[in-house]
Amino acid sequence: MKNNHRGRIVMFMLSLGCLSSDAKLAGARNILQYDLASYYYMSDVVVWVDELSYEKLEDVYHTDHREKTKVLKVYKGEVKPEEILDVLVDSQIARHKIWDGVWECVEWEKKYCKKSKMTRWNEAPLSQVLMFLIKSKDKRANYQLITMKLMVHNEIYDLKQVDNPGVMVLVEPKPEFITLPSGVAYGLKELEDDLMLAIERAKDFEAAYAAQNIEKLKKFLPLLPFQQYPGNHVDANMLSRKAAELIALIADKNVIQALLKECSEKYEKCEYYVNSVLKGAVKE
Repeated sequence: MKNNHRGRIVMFMLSLGCLSSDAKLAGARNILQYDLASYYYMSDVVVWVDELSYEKLEDVYHTDHREKTKVLKVYKGEVKPEEILDVLVDSQIARHKIWDGVWECVEWEKKYCKKSKMTRWNEAPLSQVLMFLIKSKDKRANYQLITMKLMVHNEIYDLKQVDNPGVMVLVEPKPEFITLPSGVAYGLKELEDDLMLAIERAKDFEAAYAAQNIEKLKKFLPLLPFQQYPGNHVDANMLSRKAAELIALIADKNVIQALLKECSEKYEKCEYYVNSVLKGAVKE
């Protein structure tokens, strides 16, 4: 390992805000949208729940919300079906933040819309939800929400910020790891199939990371195909970021330069974050 470079590379990543902090993601003002495998990796608990109730929690700085939920199915974490969880929801993604009406789609937004309109987050009824949670340091709840997938009127929705600054809206989800046949809607089965493949990817990454296997880690550097589009500034990939951080610390410069060349083959292939971390390591 390149111990002589470690300190300076770490300082470089800190200067970019690149060192990942899972716990602060849910409260970030600039909301990044991660893929399912990244959310699974970042979470302490992944569960399908029934939402039972919510309440506002006011303090001097902002308004959080607390949801009471009942666990239906566990994908990750030390919780059990039927267990009741108190979940803290940051004000930026709070379900009942007040907005008026329904946002009509303008032309450039239509790719995000479901049934020609985007539904305001606060208009969604209490429902069954796939929640990605981290342990909360706040005494008001035992878990904090990172993100969720909702089932509203038997349809699956993503929670997404399509413009920044802007409100959170419910949008039609994109398949991430599965191929969706023409004419087939993305429903509960498709979401679970996607999630199973995401879990497999996250576990493969964890094994490669623990073994510090550069050959396997470099396969995680590119964004996923659905995240690769011109002008992307909101879709991010935590596995790519973590892989880049470790490669920057342990790989030789010629290896890193080759990876940078691969990333530059297509402008949007690798996240700006990943390119920045690798370039910082080469400059050492």
